[in-house]
Amino acid sequence: MDLTRLIVIDGVIWASYMVLILTLLFAIILAPWDKVARDSGAQNVYLGAIVMVYLVWIIRADLSTGLNFHLLGAALMCLMFEWQFALIAMAIVVASHSFMNGIPVENYALNWLALGAVPIIFCRVMLYMVQCYLPHNFYIYIFINAFFVAGLSAYLAGSMSAAVLYYVLDYSSHMILDQYLPTLILIMLPEAVCTGMVMTILVVYKPTWVATFHDRWYLKNR
Repeated sequence: MDLTRLIVIDGVIWASYMVLILTLLFAIILAPWDKVARDSGAQNVYLGAIVMVYLVWIIRADLSTGLNFHLLGAALMCLMFEWQFALIAMAIVVASHSFMNGIPVENYALNWLALGAVPIIFCRVMLYMVQCYLPHNFYIYIFINAFFVAGLSAYLAGSMSAAVLYYVLDYSSHMILDQYLPTLILIMLPEAVCTGMVMTILVVYKPTWVATFHDRWYLKNR
């Protein structure tokens, strides 16, 4: 889902970087840094999660058209660390991935927006909606937020990349509809399963590592 072909439209590049800077600045200001500062264990978990997501990105499938697909881990980062730290983490992952694979720096902001910001914001909005309108239930948290929403977030991220490929990089609609979007559907299931399995293990054995899981909500009757 990476945008590897050089983007040459200056307006798109500048606009994407402005959105990146403003969004990251907003996340940095609102992030609960006090919680991380006084908990060295949380720092280690956060850094370890960033490394693991980066390693997952290394495993990817390449199409003959130059497109590639890999798991995102954006929903997992959002559920574990909340949206502020997830946005910062994905900025690091995308930067490392771009550097190691020779992806043009002009594409960095758009790649971060598509593969980081969009799925994270979608995941957080859906979590808020579920918390507001559905019962605070352990199984609802796991199956809706960790499985279903994670899968949808991957498809949403890929769809944004597809829009950039079509409108900015002039990829044909035939290629997008016949090769790219059908492959995205196949990505949804492993993204959902992997995120759901990891979150299930964490909330059972290490619930303190999951910022969006609250014992008083999900385990009050157990």
